[in-house]
Amino acid sequence: FLSFFLSCLCLNPRPAHELLWSKMTAPSEDPFREAPLPKLAPALFRKRTGKDLDLVVPSVVEMYRPEWCTKYPLRTDDPHRARKLGNIGHISYHSIPKLQLKPSNPRAIALFGLALLWLFAYPTPLKLRTLMCASGYSLVESTFTLLERGRNYTSLAQFCCNLIYIPILLDLYFGFFLNSFSNFSGVPWGPVVAILAFPLNVWLLEVVQGYFIIWLYGHNVAWNYLDYDDSYFHGAARLGHAPCWVGLGAICWLLYPALQAWTEP
Repeated sequence: FLSFFLSCLCLNPRPAHELLWSKMTAPSEDPFREAPLPKLAPALFRKRTGKDLDLVVPSVVEMYRPEWCTKYPLRTDDPHRARKLGNIGHISYHSIPKLQLKPSNPRAIALFGLALLWLFAYPTPLKLRTLMCASGYSLVESTFTLLERGRNYTSLAQFCCNLIYIPILLDLYFGFFLNSFSNFSGVPWGPVVAILAFPLNVWLLEVVQGYFIIWLYGHNVAWNYLDYDDSYFHGAARLGHAPCWVGLGAICWLLYPALQAWTEP
């Protein structure tokens, strides 16, 4: 898996900007440089520079700081680009441009199929865990974007994707390490390896969910790393978040078994 992931990084070293927008005239500056996290730890939040930054800033601003769009105008030829429609509490929801309620519409088929999967294939305890974890992560992401971008942001798109994907992210992943590793020389290698490798688990989630959201909405309405100089897969994943994902892995390893015990009969 690691060799596959690294080969993908080599095959796609930079986002395909042409999928997003054409020429723009914004100045070469990072509008998020005064946010708490980039200001506190700039080495962990390195941004692109020059024209590379100019090219991607408008889409990042569109998501996190729409009040700056007049200064950083997004130029796109797509009149049906997915737009934010409003909020349900702290969660943003967006239009789905090519969605039609027809049996032949692939987006309608995909959404209907995933809804049926969650409703009828997932047992009730698993439904409860996915709801609780997706809700909890929406609060974590909203807080993190406040510190990273200066404004709270989380999306219904990612919330729904997490409802489907959490069994892979947590149940399957932690179950593998519990069953595949044992104590050696007094060291519990299962938890150690699972926590240290958790960034790979999250990066896989970001790639899978990111491309599904791009296909569904036309662009990623859930998160945007395009302005970072270590982002890959059209801005779906970035290497610099690895310490955050290790911390999240440790928290999940400690708390998820209790949640499983509480939800299971």
